[in-house]
Order: sequence, then C-alpha cells, then structure tokens
Amino acid sequence: MIHPRIRTMSQIERRSISGISLVNGPIGFKPTKWALQPEPTQFIQRFIIGQGCACHDGCVDDLERILGYADAIDESAPITKVADELFAMSCWTPQFCKALIRAAEAAGGFSAQPGDPVPGHEISLALISPRLFEAVQDDMGMRIWPQLQQHWPLIDYHGINDAFIIRYEIGGQEELRIHHDVAQVSASVKLNSDYLGAELQFPRQDFSNADMSVGSIIAWPSLVTHPHLSAPITSGVKYSLTIWFELPLSLQ
Repeated sequence: MIHPRIRTMSQIERRSISGISLVNGPIGFKPTKWALQPEPTQFIQRFIIGQGCACHDGCVDDLERILGYADAIDESAPITKVADELFAMSCWTPQFCKALIRAAEAAGGFSAQPGDPVPGHEISLALISPRLFEAVQDDMGMRIWPQLQQHWPLIDYHGINDAFIIRYEIGGQEELRIHHDVAQVSASVKLNSDYLGAELQFPRQDFSNADMSVGSIIAWPSLVTHPHLSAPITSGVKYSLTIWFELPLSLQ
C-alpha cells in the first residue's frame, strides 16, 4: 500500500541570507517555519571539538562549507531525463556532501517524526544549521528550479517545505517502504556511495539511483505518479538528502 508522507509546519516570516525576499522576491519564495537565527552554540562547539575545525578536503574546512556554503556547488552535469518525468543533474561537490554527513552526525538526533506514516531516521538541515537551510533554499530556487522549469514550465517556486538527511544502516533504519510525497516536487541528493543495497527505486518508472554519482540530484513530481522506496541496505551506512518543495499557496 502506498502511503503519503505528510509533515505539518507552522509558518514564520523570515528573510533570505542572500538578500532575496522570501515573501515578495522575484522568484516567489514561500516562508517556512525556520526563522533565520544564530547557530546553536552547543552544536558549533560540538562540531569544532569533534572535527578539530580541520580542512578535511583541500583548504576549505567543514565550518566554511556548512555555515558559508563554501565549495558546495557542482554544475558539471546539466539536467538530463533519466526516466519518465524523472530528471537528474549535478548539485553538490563530493567534499561538501562529506562535510554535510559529518555535520549531521555531530548534530545528532536522527529520529522518526511523530505521526509520520513512513518513518525514517532523519534530521532536518534546519536543525543542523538554519543558515545552511537558508543557503540551500536560495540555491535550489536560483540554480536548480530554473532547470526543472525547462521541462515543467508551469511549476512555481515557493521555497522548501523541508530538507532532511536520512541515515540507513543494519540494525537501524534498513529500508523505506513504498510511498509518495505531499509536495509540489520532490528531490533526492546522493550523499555517499560506500554502502551496498538501499537504492532509491521507482517501480513504475523502472529506475533506481544506484549508478548516480555522489552529489547528484534527482527530481520528480511528488504526488500519484512516482511512488518510490529505498531497498534494504546490506552493508555500510547510507546517507541521502530528501527535499520537499512547497506546493503553490493556492493549494494549501
């Protein structure tokens, strides 16, 4: 049976860190519940102590990547149709994906949402860093969404309902049952590849993300036509980012 995933969020007005209004801006962002605020001191201390504020890759350290969105963007592969109404493109660098995984583990709190009909061991980017959530929302609206509009010209950008990292491992969350989402568009970013199993599968489209590269994003219409699942993991630990793009205001 296919179960919709629903997450109710209160709405709090806020501004974008890039200076684009999320209420009246040129690309029509919709405000979400996540108010821009200083980073949680406890998390920052834990992250610095846990990582030693080290440069894990090159000369950019994890704090620069997470708080400044440094070394994040990868535009090497243009948008490509990979299956019926499924589109993939490059999104983030592998180095940024690694930093995001380390930040999620440092923040802790992977858990299922109460009342979620398709529970997952997940943590929202907004709980890791409100500033990071803002940066991702702006980037999706200015860089990823216009590419999707080439194929879906009637979609409008109203911001992100939520963006969250799911962790799969044997003895923890091992799979995710078939379901569809309640959003305008859904997307998934592959954050690592050192695991076996746990492919994101779309049975109706006969497609999985097994061969997609780390940092790539895949997007699909959220409702009805694209039920999907995560197959059982057989070894290693999988991390993936799910993004739910807000429905138009008139439909809420």
